This record gives sequence, C-alpha cells and structure tokens, in this order.
Amino acid sequence: MKVDLVLSVERYDHATAFYPLSLTTPVQNLIYGGLRLFEHVLLNMYISTGYLADILNIVRNSLAVDWRSIYKTFIIERALDKNVKVMYIGDRDIRGLTDILSRYDTLVISYSNSINIDMNRLLRTKDIDVSEIKNLTYLPFKYGASDIENVRSILDIVENNVLMIREICKKLKISDNRIIIDADIGSHVSIPKSCVLFLCKIQDNTRLRDGCVLYPGSVIGCEVKNTIVDVYSHVEHSGYVGDSYLGRFVNVGAGTVFSNLKNTKGRVKYLGVKSRLIKLGSIMGDHVKTSIGTLVYSGKCVGSYSHVYGLVNVDVPPVAIYRDGKIERMVPDKLRIMLERWCKKYIGDKGLECELKVLDRVFMYLSTLLEESLSNVVPLYVE
Repeated sequence: MKVDLVLSVERYDHATAFYPLSLTTPVQNLIYGGLRLFEHVLLNMYISTGYLADILNIVRNSLAVDWRSIYKTFIIERALDKNVKVMYIGDRDIRGLTDILSRYDTLVISYSNSINIDMNRLLRTKDIDVSEIKNLTYLPFKYGASDIENVRSILDIVENNVLMIREICKKLKISDNRIIIDADIGSHVSIPKSCVLFLCKIQDNTRLRDGCVLYPGSVIGCEVKNTIVDVYSHVEHSGYVGDSYLGRFVNVGAGTVFSNLKNTKGRVKYLGVKSRLIKLGSIMGDHVKTSIGTLVYSGKCVGSYSHVYGLVNVDVPPVAIYRDGKIERMVPDKLRIMLERWCKKYIGDKGLECELKVLDRVFMYLSTLLEESLSNVVPLYVE
C-alpha cells in the first residue's frame, strides 16, 4: 500500500516525561538511536511499502515553526538518498490542517503511547471535513511505530540508545553499527562500535565510546559515552560526558564533568524520583551553557536557556542562572541577544527567526517555573 502522508500528533499530556527538552522542542523531533522519533515511523513504512511518505507533525502551537530552517537535513534522507517533506503545524490551526490534508490521496495516522495521539479529537471538530480525505487509515504499532511505542520518557531514550543504534543499522544494512555521514574526524580519535556521527566535527585525541550520537554542527573534544548531542552543541574541551542528552545550541565549558554514577552504585534520581537507572548523567535543554570547571551531579537536569556555574547538585529550572547555590531569573532582552549571537552564524536569519519565535512564545511560561518544584511540573502545553 502506497501512503502519501503520515500524520504524527504530539501528545502533550506525555510531554512532561521528556522534560526539559520538550519545553522548547516538539517530542517528535527528539533523537532516539540516531534518528528523530518521526524518522522511525517513516523508515519502518519505507521498509514495509517501498515508499517514503511525507510527514506532517502536529505540535503544540507554541512550537509550530519551520523546524526545517534549523534542521537542514535528516539522517533518513542521507541514508536512503531521498528527500522527505517534513511539515509542522500547530494543533489549534484547524483551517491549515484541513488545507494540507485535502492535498493528499492516502493518509495514515501514526499514533503511539509515547509520542502521538489518536486523531479522533481533532477529526470530530466541525472545522474539518473528513470527506476531503479520500483514504483515511489508522496505522498499527507494528506497521510504523514499533521502535518507539515503548519510549515513554527521556530516560528510555538514554537507557536504550545503544540497542536502538544497532537496530537502526540493521534496517539500513550497515554491518558495523556505525552511521558516519560527512563527519570531520581529527587524528587519534577512537571510533566506538556503535555510534552515529552526522555532519559533526570531532577534534584530535577525542575519545568516543559506544552510544555517541553527534548531530550536525556539533563539535566534540572530550571523552563522550552513550550521549546524544543535538545540532550545533559544543563540547570542545577537556571533560567527560556520559549517559546524557544535550539539546541544541548547548555549550559546555572547558573542564566540565558530568557524573553518571553514584558512589553507592544505587539507582539515580531524576527530578526527585528514583529511576531504574544505575548510570545517568545530565539532561540539558536547548541553549543551556555551562561555565569552565562545572561539575554536574548524576541525574540532574538543566532547563532550556539556563546558565550554570560551578557545582550543580540540584535540578535547575529554565531561563535561570545558577551560581553558588542560588537561582536567579534571566533578563529576557539579554537572552534574545545571546540567541542572536549563538544561532545566526549557524542557521541564518530564517532559522534565528524560528528560535526567537519559540523563545517569545514560551518565555513567560518558562520563567514561572523558577517558583515551582520541577517534580510537579505538569502543564507543558503552552497556547
């Protein structure tokens, strides 16, 4: 069966499980085993049908921007040598949704307990004429989303990252479990058995270990193990990053060390709750910056746009400055200037415009989290 369009709907009531990354990034865009979550569905469908469909990601209104301006290319495109049309629309933009759906003959709605929802709520609205859709089909897990149906939190992504890299390599018929696409690799670099190196730069004498997923524009110069580094994030200097997830445009200062194991070898807490993981580093949201010599305790998360200094032994909320055990609110105007400095060079005016739109839409909500307990953060849906 040829499918023209896959419809992926962000399930915002599960977005809290992907905090802090989900605050400023659609859940479908998170990276698991080297691919963004929506790519898993497209790849599985391509293997099953021989066709690479377009995909429409329905996301929270606050995150409905042209993400293609920031993510210039996707692994699935480079690996299959095919272009894929990736679209984004806010879940309140019913008129725009109707217009897009009417252009396609065959539509599949991909849904999963982890990242998507059944479309019944949207399709019941009077604003959508279902008759415009010539062939509406629901897609079972095993057909398109089997790889991601059990991904229910950011911890699942970190825990199963290596296994999923190997699974993706099997599907792409890559025998050595290494996806290396136009990576700039320096001298005396150790390349691990299972890794994804995609349009990144790896400096001389860098030690990479199993599970490294390095995305376009990232620069690595220290020891990295089982860590996902999204676009344009830099870990250029000496230090250690293990069992972690770094969002886009993160900058890690020289000498920063991420602890990923407790002295007791007990289970690591995340957001105040004891997880099942013995090894867990840090989860850092988009645009986080660490100073030189920063030490981050196991299982600590740092919210989007925050800057941290020195010893980080607490969870840091978004849009905050953490220094000497104290949390201060960031100034909005200064934050916009910093985004311009960090982003424009890499993604140009159009990409910067998208990043500033996200910042403007979510800033007021994010700033309120400074006064809240992060373990009680529930309403991540931002109008």
